[in-house]
Amino acid sequence: AGQTALMLAVSHGRQEMVRALLDCGADVNIQDDEGSTALMCASEHGRAEIVSLLLEQPG
Repeated sequence: AGQTALMLAVSHGRQEMVRALLDCGADVNIQDDEGSTALMCASEHGRAEIVSLLLEQPG
């Protein structure tokens, strides 16, 4: 619970949506209710390309 739009896009593998959200300034460091970030979510779901995209982000 408490997932952001970025986390939902990541978990569903919607790479273009992830890119669009990042372009609009989505914060990659926000944590959900369990302390997970979008990067952790991407890793858990095996989304290697999205992991790389998230790691390219500043901050």
